[in-house]
Amino acid sequence: MLSHIVYLSDSTNFINWSLIKDILLCSDENNKNKNVTGILFGHGINFLQVLEGDKIIIKNLYEHIAKDERHENIILLDFCPITERKFSGWSMKGFNFNNLPKEQQQHILNKYCPASEYFYLPTEKKSCLAFIDELTQL
Repeated sequence: MLSHIVYLSDSTNFINWSLIKDILLCSDENNKNKNVTGILFGHGINFLQVLEGDKIIIKNLYEHIAKDERHENIILLDFCPITERKFSGWSMKGFNFNNLPKEQQQHILNKYCPASEYFYLPTEKKSCLAFIDELTQL
């Protein structure tokens, strides 16, 4: 059954584009072989990830990811069936807030952190999914 998992976590190190690229390189071939798609967003010390694929495969992948020492404090926001993939065009796409164009950064700040000059990842499922939808439009 086609499903997705959405989770947040704290990185054990500051997240930069190099770290995200390393994760993407490691996951790309594995994800292709398992027909898993998704997105990884990192900022500061926070990750937000969505994985799509067969329910059992992504459950096992999530359990493997949860043991990865590069992050901690994992919060599972959603694990449910989906009718179609949002990320069918890539095995895993990565984003880092600081690498987004300034106008995109400002739009995200205005929408998700209107009372702050700093960006913080949303922590509720609905806001995280809306945020991910915006990233897919980039």
